[in-house]
Amino acid sequence: MGPRVFVDAKILRRHEKTVPKDTVVAYTVENQDIVNFCKVRADDPDDAELQAVAFAIRELSDRYPDFRIVTDNESVFSVIDGKNRKAGRKRPVLLEILDELEAKPSIRIELLEKNPAHKALNKYVRDHPEIDSRTKP
Repeated sequence: MGPRVFVDAKILRRHEKTVPKDTVVAYTVENQDIVNFCKVRADDPDDAELQAVAFAIRELSDRYPDFRIVTDNESVFSVIDGKNRKAGRKRPVLLEILDELEAKPSIRIELLEKNPAHKALNKYVRDHPEIDSRTKP
């Protein structure tokens, strides 16, 4: 079985309504010194994560005969794993991903269900309400 490839996306200035947003996607190959980044067009977190998946597939499908893409975005995992082509009408990148996965069944997608960073961050936010500017101490 090939390596696990972790993907992620970050929308910079996501919550600022009046400024343009920049989105960066990345992948890293587990236990290898392979990391790559790319700026993409996506204002929605799911679109950004789909762009990250597509980026990893494009970059790595010729390098590895098989690999597993790991995402912590449950809705992106579900739409890809469920092969939901109807959703591709609004998100053409999804069709690109599904076509690649169909052509290369040795590339699979996995859901990282328990991300320890999410748990730690959620606890920190709960324990430190002063960091939320909308909350009055």
